[in-house]
Amino acid sequence: MIKMTVIAVASVVLFTGCSNTGEMGHMTRKIDNLTARVQALSEQVNELKAQQKQQGKAIETLNTQSHDAAMAVEKANQRLDNMVATYKK
Repeated sequence: MIKMTVIAVASVVLFTGCSNTGEMGHMTRKIDNLTARVQALSEQVNELKAQQKQQGKAIETLNTQSHDAAMAVEKANQRLDNMVATYKK
């Protein structure tokens, strides 16, 4: 009889401690909230990566254009130097 009473009390304590649905609902909401935050941050990271890629392409284009302009200036300076040399003769 005592053995059955101890088992009954232990099972009641065990089941009531494990079936706290209010706390489980609260934890589920927290997990859902964190999941939404992680998703939002992932989207921001993807947008930043796309922007960085576009800016990298723009920088490459500007570098090429500045190199081409520097070469054009160098050629123009050489032509001017050649013209000055022919007038001095």
